[in-house]
Amino acid sequence: MSTGSFRVPNIPETNPAGIATISPSTPPDVASPQTVKETPQPTSEDRMSQESPKAPDSGIVKNPALSGLWKSLDANKDRLVSRGEVETFANANGITQSEATEFVEQLDSDRSDEIDIREFAAMDFTNGLMNIFMDAVKMSVEQDNKLENMAQLGRLLIDMNDGASESAFETSAGTFVKADEK
Repeated sequence: MSTGSFRVPNIPETNPAGIATISPSTPPDVASPQTVKETPQPTSEDRMSQESPKAPDSGIVKNPALSGLWKSLDANKDRLVSRGEVETFANANGITQSEATEFVEQLDSDRSDEIDIREFAAMDFTNGLMNIFMDAVKMSVEQDNKLENMAQLGRLLIDMNDGASESAFETSAGTFVKADEK
């Protein structure tokens, strides 16, 4: 039992992702007889356990504006989204107002109030929007378990691309196509 308490539990609990951790105020050597029940590490575990139920998909989508945009897309069965939400999405991703307006106009060629999701796929994405959008699509499709939609969108994005940035689709869209082969 003394050997079990002598081992410091901090080493196996080190984050493999390389996330910076704050060293505990109480050294592990001082609290070695009490480390079996009282260790400073469970505090970080408690924080993570508290965060996970609040936002179950927080690890997939990091941008709250993007999550809100996709929730609006997913809420509409006909896959429509308002122009204002697209502008909010574009602005939240470090795009200027003029670029955001151009972004919406490219999506909404007929100047209607709602935009079909297929227009996203037809657009030539710039400023990293392609990767952000693909992450959002992957999140939504994984949550709904619609593998056929995954593959269809992946193929659509590859087919509609001129080929100049086809490598950008290989990681995300390629995964979608593979998911349909099961």
